[in-house]
Amino acid sequence: MAKLVLTLILCFIPMMLFSDTKNTRQANVSTDKNVPHPTIFMEISDKSNIENGPAEVFWDDKSLKGTGNFKNSLKTGNWVYFYRKTNGSKKLFERSYTNGKRNGMWREFYENGRLFVTANYRNGVLNGEVTVFYPNGVAYSTEQFRDGVKTYKSFKYYPNGIPMETSYYSNGKKHGTAIRFHSTGKIHSRGSYANGIKDGRWLYNDENGVLKERGTYSNGVRVGTWTFIDGSSQRTETFKPHSG
Repeated sequence: MAKLVLTLILCFIPMMLFSDTKNTRQANVSTDKNVPHPTIFMEISDKSNIENGPAEVFWDDKSLKGTGNFKNSLKTGNWVYFYRKTNGSKKLFERSYTNGKRNGMWREFYENGRLFVTANYRNGVLNGEVTVFYPNGVAYSTEQFRDGVKTYKSFKYYPNGIPMETSYYSNGKKHGTAIRFHSTGKIHSRGSYANGIKDGRWLYNDENGVLKERGTYSNGVRVGTWTFIDGSSQRTETFKPHSG
């Protein structure tokens, strides 16, 4: 029940906070069910008459939304944003801009002050590591980006810090070895992806790490002979590849 309540709260945070925001190009950051959903990748619409120099912007309820600087009407330097109706007492974002473009370290915070997200931008696009945290401070995911595209190795964790998944990405898609873990820490599945699709040999285990299924995928489809194990008994089933 506690997990369900946390999920509902996290899902409603974007709607409560960003009734006056607009979507921009979203990063391909993990959005699994029952895990944190960052809002930092949404751009905030700021209205100000300041063209050059320090500025304050406000939510529609007149509470302080953020502070920063403009240069030639473009955001520049470090900007700090606050939760609605806190009038600057609870930090929401730390963002950095160069000539209106995202540049440098970006951070998002929970209302309890703990870090929610860290991300690095260069010339307006994600470059480097993006880490998302649970409200208890444990990292949920650590992922790498190059020119706005997820690449290399990705890690995910359960709220108690036990690994959830390790996988590799290429051009924004899973590519290479992937291992999924049960919350017990035992391996749930092990196999490989090719351009985001399961391909090759896969193994599936129960929560105790005991083998339950093994077989081969081709282009995301089970093919050939698969073995299914249930205690001391096992059976096999042959899957034929789909024809054109």
